[in-house]
Formats: sequence, C-alpha cells, structure tokens
Amino acid sequence: MTAPLISVIMTAYNCSKFLEESLVSLQNQTFKDFEIVFYDDGSTDDTYDKARYILNKIRTCHIMTGSNINYGVGFGRNRAIELASGKYLAVQDADDISLPERLEKEINCFNLNPDLFCVGTGIIKIKENGEEINKSLQPNLNKDIIKKMISGINPIFDPSCMFKKDVFFNLNKYSTEEEKRYIPDWDLWIRAVLNNYKFCNLQEHLVKYRVHSNSNCVKYINKVFKQHSIAHNKSQDELIKRGKIIDNIE
Repeated sequence: MTAPLISVIMTAYNCSKFLEESLVSLQNQTFKDFEIVFYDDGSTDDTYDKARYILNKIRTCHIMTGSNINYGVGFGRNRAIELASGKYLAVQDADDISLPERLEKEINCFNLNPDLFCVGTGIIKIKENGEEINKSLQPNLNKDIIKKMISGINPIFDPSCMFKKDVFFNLNKYSTEEEKRYIPDWDLWIRAVLNNYKFCNLQEHLVKYRVHSNSNCVKYINKVFKQHSIAHNKSQDELIKRGKIIDNIE
C-alpha cells in the first residue's frame, strides 16, 4: 500500500464536544491522499472512545492514547508524528475546523515552492458555539514572516500549518521542555528560521479556530505569554541577523 502524501496530526485533551465536527471537516477535504494520526493526551472525558468510533468509520488512521497524565501538545504531537507515514504533516486541533480546500491549497503551494518548509493560512476565529468573531491573516513572504518574528509576534497560525516531516526531524521535533510546554510551535518556528528554512502564508482563511474556556490559549494565557516572551528575548539577536541576511538576498 502506497503511503499517503499528508499525515494530519491531531492531539486532543477533553475535546469530545467538538471532535466530530473537526473530524468531519477532514473527511470533507477536496484533497484525499492523507491519513489522520490521532493522539489522546490523557483526556478525562470520552474523547478517546468517540475518536475511535468516528475514525474507524471514516478514514485511514492511527489512534493512540497516552497515560492518564496530560503531557502537553508538543509531547503528544511528537508521539503522533512517530507513526506518521506522510511526507507532509498538517496540524489540526480537535476543536478546530478545516475548510474543504485547505489541504489541497497547501499542497499546491508546496508544489509551486519546493524550497518551503512550512505553509500556513489565515484563520476565522469562532466562539464555542461556532459563531464568527473575526478573521486574521499573516504575512505571505518569508522575509516579512521573519520581520514579524523579530517583533515578537508568532507569524504562523498553529492550527493552519503544514510542514515537511524530514525537516521537522532535522530540527529535533517539538520541544518537550517544561519551559516551552505552551509554545511548541513558536519554539519550532524560531529554530527553523535560524536554520535557514523558509515559510509562506496563504492569503486565504482556510481554518476555523475555536476559542473556548478549555483551550490552552484561554486557560494558560499568562504562561503562554511568559514562555513566548522568554523564547523571543533569547533568540531576538539571532533573528535580527537572519532577517538582515534575507533582506540582502531577497
């Protein structure tokens, strides 16, 4: 059996309420050459059982559960990616929704720009009940993405990203250090830029990002902000140097 081109990585912690809508959005993708790798990170509700029931009906998948301990997104994604067969890894959180053309448009971008490491998209922020809050875009070009990082802003919406698996392993995966527990994506982007890998953001809103009381960005906002700031301060000088090099090249 030929390996799928994309592995969609989904980690979940107590997301039973939103899980079916999230998984169905993947089932409805116009691009079909993908698998789903699902990791339950110590949920105390029926997230794992519901995921197993839905996924066994809809798509080629791997389903894993960890211990009863919630180890965090970076750890869970690393575990899931170890089972991934795809050349590309797409992130989808269990409470978010991908619009039908998301995977197709991201793959098309890689086909047109084979030197890229990571492609992101714009997002539609929604409330717990699905009501739209607002829409956001990030810069398209690599040099502008780096400038945003220099200013301390994460330039890739995490639930919209797709990146190359081989480069991910070259970068030593997501950090599982406690001081980076709430910023695994931000830390990975910094290391990627400092290792000369390139980014792009599609100027389309292809993911619905759900904000609710149980999401990390709400529950642990102070920890997220603190860890983000520390990582930025440690890397800012090197990011500035990299930004100047990119300006001279591009």
